[in-house]
Order: sequence, then structure tokens, then C-alpha cells
Amino acid sequence: MINKIDSTITNVKIVSSCGISEPCDIFIANGKIIGIHKAGIVKPDGEVTDGNEMLAFPGFTDLHFHAGMGSINSIYKELETESRAALAGGYTYIRSHLIIGPDGSSGYLNVIDKIIENAQRVSYSDFSFNPMIGTDSQVGELDKLINKGINAYKIYYNAYQGDEGRKLGIYVDDDIDDIVIKALSTAAKYDNTRIIFHAEDNSTVKFFTAMEEKNNGLDAFNRGRPPIAEAIKIDKICRLAMRFKAKVHIAHISSIEAFETANKYREMGLDVSMETEPHYLFYDDSMWNLLGVYGKVNPPLRTKLDREFLIKKLSERKLDSISSDVNALTARQKMKNGDKYGNIWDASPGFDNIQMTLPRLITGFVSNGILTYEDLAYLLSERPADVIGIRNKGSISIGKDADIVLLNPKKIKKATEETLETVPGLDWNPELNKEFRGWPENIFLRGRKMLFDSKIQEKMDGKYVYIK
Repeated sequence: MINKIDSTITNVKIVSSCGISEPCDIFIANGKIIGIHKAGIVKPDGEVTDGNEMLAFPGFTDLHFHAGMGSINSIYKELETESRAALAGGYTYIRSHLIIGPDGSSGYLNVIDKIIENAQRVSYSDFSFNPMIGTDSQVGELDKLINKGINAYKIYYNAYQGDEGRKLGIYVDDDIDDIVIKALSTAAKYDNTRIIFHAEDNSTVKFFTAMEEKNNGLDAFNRGRPPIAEAIKIDKICRLAMRFKAKVHIAHISSIEAFETANKYREMGLDVSMETEPHYLFYDDSMWNLLGVYGKVNPPLRTKLDREFLIKKLSERKLDSISSDVNALTARQKMKNGDKYGNIWDASPGFDNIQMTLPRLITGFVSNGILTYEDLAYLLSERPADVIGIRNKGSISIGKDADIVLLNPKKIKKATEETLETVPGLDWNPELNKEFRGWPENIFLRGRKMLFDSKIQEKMDGKYVYIK
């Protein structure tokens, strides 16, 4: 063992996808885990944190995060606020989609280094960007961006084309099929590059929306943006990826049809990964009285049957990640000019889940025997890190970054505006004033204590992670 130890976390039970250990001590130097021993065997050194037999999870990885949309300047304030909430939820590494509207429509190479430099000054979590690819200029830069260590990219295929997308800063060429083919063929040349897709067929959405837009409610919105719109585009994405042998990731799987379409190609040998989000696990389109327009999200909340199916697939580890798709909006931003039970078609889509994901999963699923702690380590840490190709995170192992989340699964705390980080959306969060178990107590980012006794330490210590 290296003699110089910076810190020791004693007496914790390490959670992995394979099991939960007996009480252990974790030794840390230079931000890395350098030793793991049975508790009490090796004398602790450096700064010592007594884990009191808490569970120790590897820091979580979020593959689908939004910090700013529409311009470069929108990134920094939102990254500071949202990464702080992410860290409070145990997310030590986030992949934020880079969607900067006209600032990036002609490409990223001239601006990416400055964006990363400035973003590192405000982020609480480690992070990487997934630049959105929607124009010929952007896709033409892929080789150079990949060689810089930017290894994942977001494509809206082909939702949000035209004016609908431009209002959000999503600039997409008319011939998006050409962009998709060029992106997949380029990404296929690199072992550790993955294209992330928002898969909804725009023509199908327009057709069914026209049929439903005189109706209101989450169920009407589901019918107007149906699962077949996901399935059509997932099928085409996977067919093309098979042709080029490219790695692809399907964002926000919301339905049985979407999962089964992608899974068909996985069984044929395609490297296709899939995520779902907490809102698809806890809510469905029958919950209009609870959620109103706050429940609007793209793709929509589906039926109870879809929700139960996704939970089952998580328990079977057939989905690869529970991501957040953070798009935090205040009640006023969600409702626009309406009210909670106003017109669903006029409302803004988006949820903020990230700081409550862990306690909600533990309270809702682990406590009921539907998922296990080992499943959570797989879905929140190990598998998403593997999907995105980050080798120094994802597990509590010697040589990995000392990203560690300690929690007492029996401790119960109420979710209130005082106990949660302040983010847009807290003013309408339907889970406020409910009790949950399994909140993070201490969080370490590369060995530095960033959350202690459930309180964030004022250290913006996030670093950009390049992956080649």
C-alpha cells in the first residue's frame, strides 16, 4: 500500500451489483481508492470518517442531464444550481447535453474549450458534455471532437424540428436523416463513442396530436404522442447502427413498445443501451388529479401497464440506467399562462427528479422487495459508467476515483423546501412533505467530503472528464 494516506472511511458496508460486504475500511490517497480492508485490520490514517456501518454506494452517474438550453450563457447558472442538487442526491458524475442554439449551430470547436473552462468553475459534480448534433457543420466536426475526448453526442430524431425546436435552442437541419447516417458512420470508427438519441417520429406525433388536441389531460397527451412514435424511430436508429456497428443509447424509454423494439436489436448483437427516468416509474397518465400540467414531459407519461413493465425490466436488469432528464422549470414556466389543470398542449415539458431519486427508489421499491440495493448499485453506478466508457468511476474498487455515497437505509427524513436544495420545480414538486428513507448522509467526490451530515459543503470542485 502507498504510505501516504489522505483519508480513511471506516466501518462501512460496500454495495456492488454482486452483493453487500461485511464492514470495511476504505483508504484514499490523491483522490483515488488505494486500499479496502476488513474493518479494524489496518490502522486508519489521514482524515478519518466513521461510517457507523452505513451502506457505501459508488457515486452515481447520470447519463441524461440538462443544464442550460438555447445559448452558452444559459449553461453556467443552471449547471451551478442543478449540479449542486445532483451532488446532494449522490450524483458525482453527470453527462449534460450541450444545446446552445445559434451559438453552436455552425459547430463547437471554436467554443467548446472556453465552455468547459467556465463550467468547471461552477460545477459541484464531475461532468462531461454530450454536444447536440443537428447540423451538417456539427456532424462534420465529430472526428476532431472525439479525438479531444468528447465521446458521446445527442441527436433529436426527429422530434423538435423547425420552429418548435428553435424556440428551445435545438437547431436541426431539414435533412436530419443525412446527419444521423454521418454521425453513426463516424462514431463507429471509435471504440468508446456512443450516440444518444431522443427517438420520436415527428410525422407520427403531428398526426396523432391533430386527433387529440381538442382533448385535455395526461392521457390525451399520451395518445397524441404515442409509443409507436418512439418505436418507429428506435427501429430505424438500430437498423442503421447495425449496418455501421455503431454504439447507440436510447434516452428516456417510456413504454413497452419502445423497450421491445430496442431489445430486439440488442438480442441480435447490437450494442444498444437504454435508460428510463424516475417519472416513468412513479407516475402514469391516469394521475391528472395529482399532477395536472406539471406531469407533461416528452415522451409522455404512459399507462400504468407501461409503468409496471419498466419496473419489472429494471428488476431484471434489462434496462441500463435510471437517468434524470433534469429539465427544471418553475410552476409558472410549466403552466405558462394557464393553471395546474389548464391546457396540456400549451404547458412546458420537464421534470426535476435528481436529488430525490435515491430515497424514492429505496422507499418505493427496495423497501417493498421489488428492487435490491445491489440493483441500485448496478442501475445508478456500475452500468451507466460502463455504458459511457468512464473507466475511473462506477464502483468502489482499488484504483477508482473515491466517489462514495454513504447512507443509513433506516433513517427517515421528510422532503421539505428546507431539507432540499433550491431548484426550479420545487414549488410544484408533488413529493414535498412526504417521508422517505435512504437519504445520502455523506458524499465524497474524488476523496473530498462534499456533503457531511446531509449538508452540502461549499466547494465547487467539479472537474471535466475527457474520455477517449
